[in-house]
Amino acid sequence: MAIRLRVVDGHLVALCAAATKEQLGDRYLDDTVHHALATKFALDFESEGLCADCAADPVLAEITRREEAREAGYCPNCNRRMGAEPLPTVCDCGWSGGPEDA
Repeated sequence: MAIRLRVVDGHLVALCAAATKEQLGDRYLDDTVHHALATKFALDFESEGLCADCAADPVLAEITRREEAREAGYCPNCNRRMGAEPLPTVCDCGWSGGPEDA
């Protein structure tokens, strides 16, 4: 579902784009962006103990975890520390390449 981000009475709110009319200053997030954010929130809430059974897209969740690990300098495959700069592309476990290769 697409959403609109809007400031209402000084508060940023997320609204259903199909149920609201566009207003000046709105930020529109299409279905793909909303899906990616929902997956990230589910992962974060689960890791912080805020939601024991958050429903995250399993494929997108795995891609998100791998990319965050890689950018933090860890191997997306085995989670070994590889260094952060430049972004790692090879690990002793045999992983090499970008996030799609993990």
